[in-house]
Amino acid sequence: GAALGLGGDVGLPGARGRAGAPGRAGAAGAPGSDGLRGFPGDSVRFPTMKKTSYHLYLI
Repeated sequence: GAALGLGGDVGLPGARGRAGAPGRAGAAGAPGSDGLRGFPGDSVRFPTMKKTSYHLYLI
């Protein structure tokens, strides 16, 4: 595209749950394309799980 790429969307806040990590800032878009969305926080963090899983949202 000829248009200059816009910045990425801000990350979504964590869903209601135990912790819900705050959203990270989206990646900047390439020229003529949209940026990537941030990562939403976990809805539930289990006591036995130390790792948090994230989902990448494309626009």
